[in-house]
Amino acid sequence: MPRDIDIVIERVRALHPDATIEQLKVSHPADDDGLWFFQLPKEKKSIQVESSTGAAPFLIEHCDMQTSDEAISGAGVDQAVHEVSVYLSASKKT
Repeated sequence: MPRDIDIVIERVRALHPDATIEQLKVSHPADDDGLWFFQLPKEKKSIQVESSTGAAPFLIEHCDMQTSDEAISGAGVDQAVHEVSVYLSASKKT
């Protein structure tokens, strides 16, 4: 059974086939690698989805947020896909 983050990645790729999606690469095996970055080619801005287990709920943050208080906390799969897709679409227009 796929993890929630795998479903998010699959759905975002279906909506934005050109998006790059990278999981945080950690230095030590004990470090938490539960952070995924979504970005479009040639765009400097990215949006990140965080979950130490890869399961919802997620914490979502992006480059346009001024403080961590603006982070979207408790997002499920559908909301995560929506937030990432909307942000990637908007980043094309800037």
